[in-house]
Amino acid sequence: AAVSAKPPRCFGAASMAPGRACVNPALDGMLVPDTTAVRRDDASYAGCRSSNRAKDTCVFGDRDDPSLPHVVVLGDSHARSVLPPFVTLAKQGKIFLMAQVKGGCNWSTNPHPNDDRAIADDCYQWRDSVNAWLDANADDIDLVVTTALAHPDPASGPSEQVAGFAETWRTMTDRGIPVAAIRDNPFHSSDTNTCLARE
Repeated sequence: AAVSAKPPRCFGAASMAPGRACVNPALDGMLVPDTTAVRRDDASYAGCRSSNRAKDTCVFGDRDDPSLPHVVVLGDSHARSVLPPFVTLAKQGKIFLMAQVKGGCNWSTNPHPNDDRAIADDCYQWRDSVNAWLDANADDIDLVVTTALAHPDPASGPSEQVAGFAETWRTMTDRGIPVAAIRDNPFHSSDTNTCLARE
């Protein structure tokens, strides 16, 4: 926490900034957060865990400030994992943030990959609810940011996956609302945190 509160030279993204290389030997071998904390770092915010319905409780910033862009972060647990920088921007008074996130359920028309019908139906109900919420709030949205797990065993092929995402995103882009899709991190068959802990 102390390192994050007062970052040393070349800490984090600063080490990869364009221009002259930034090197700080004091940071060699330092992991922030450490590997024991990573497992607890799940971007869990009060009011942001959805069941099978869209919610109006995952909001940050001043909704009534007309100068602020209204941003929606939308998707599964991987979308929830990108919330922190957007929450920071909202707390800094740079955006108003709304989020609709549900673990194991991406924002698309793709079939759910889980064979358990109850789990799949729960996701489909959430999608329907979120789409209705987007319809109702479209006039209050300036940008949708979305991402999702790059599932190792999807229920349909690559081209169908792309089409399923694109079809859903068009419900916003056809209204003139841009959709920023963040590419997911590569899927690893083993626990990357365990690997880091051994280094």
